[in-house]
Amino acid sequence: MRGRLMMVVAALAVLAGCSEGRDAEEPHRIEVSGTGEISLPAELADLHLGFEVTADGAYEASERLRAKVNPLVEDLRGSLPEGAELQARSLAVAPHYRWDEGEQSLEGYKATRSIQLMALPVAELGEWTARLSEKDPQQLSVSNFRIREGDTAEQQALARAFRNARGRAQALADSADRELGQTLSIQEQRVSQPGPRQMMAADAREGAQEADEFEAGSVRAQADVRVTFALE
Repeated sequence: MRGRLMMVVAALAVLAGCSEGRDAEEPHRIEVSGTGEISLPAELADLHLGFEVTADGAYEASERLRAKVNPLVEDLRGSLPEGAELQARSLAVAPHYRWDEGEQSLEGYKATRSIQLMALPVAELGEWTARLSEKDPQQLSVSNFRIREGDTAEQQALARAFRNARGRAQALADSADRELGQTLSIQEQRVSQPGPRQMMAADAREGAQEADEFEAGSVRAQADVRVTFALE
């Protein structure tokens, strides 16, 4: 019995020695989180136009809308600045009803069509809105602001988040009188672009004629990362 007890104690001692050896081999590390946020002035804007015509018959409504919108579409295709794009939705026609004392009656047919002008330079936004408002759209609004191609707002926010994490890790390493080593791992926890800050989304019927009624917004993005660094 005594011999078996001595063997168990010896085995435990060997295991403890192996565990200490593994701990010594593993690099010391520090794990920190970082956040980054960026707000960039918008360089490009998307414009939304909505047109509608109501008539007694579906065919009449659609033809009147085509006569109004088709020439505009052709004119826009040949006058967009470089890099801009036109997207014209298909024409849609639907019955237009009226409610009178709880009873529904057919009042006519409404034809609708929307147009998107994508990636217009913000510097020219006022001129475009004034020009398009003369075409009497029922809706005219800025649907989006963005930046030009290159590093996106999300990428720049991620870079800031990493720098923030590294700065925090460096401060902790200095306080422990250690040297901050190489990056061991990076985990992207959250990247969000809440969307552009729209300064203006006007109803064309209110008369958006002045260029300064449309002000450029900004493109914002936020990012959170978790980074593991070696300690030397």
